[in-house]
This record gives sequence, C-alpha cells and structure tokens, in this order.
Amino acid sequence: MTLGVIFAVVAAYFQLLIPSYLGHAVDHAQALLTQPGVGHEAAEAELYRAALILFAAGVLRGTFTMFQNYIGE
Repeated sequence: MTLGVIFAVVAAYFQLLIPSYLGHAVDHAQALLTQPGVGHEAAEAELYRAALILFAAGVLRGTFTMFQNYIGE
C-alpha cells in the first residue's frame, strides 16, 4: 500500500514537472533568439534538448503510473 502511494506521488510530480519545464524551455529559447550574436542553431539545440527531457519525464510518469496501478490491484 505504501509503495503504491509513493508511486502515485512520483507520477504526480512528473505530471506537474512537464508543463513547468516546457514553459522554461520556450522562454530560454526565446531569450537565446533575442541575444545578439547567437544563431537560431543554439535555440534549436536547446529545444531539442528540452524535447528529450520532456519525453523522458513523460515515460517516467507513465512508468510510475503503471506501477501504482499494478500495486493498487
């Protein structure tokens, strides 16, 4: 039972992390685009990095949700 609650809390954390991190990543990419001397390649690289992190967070959220559902049965 305790393990199920822990998995639910971790899954909720990743669920809340995704929109927050996405907002920060877009803001950072926009800031890079406004800096003189920085090309769009740097912003594009940051967005690709953010996409990979968001993908990983989504996979982890799904994994912990699956474990929580499995333990809850």
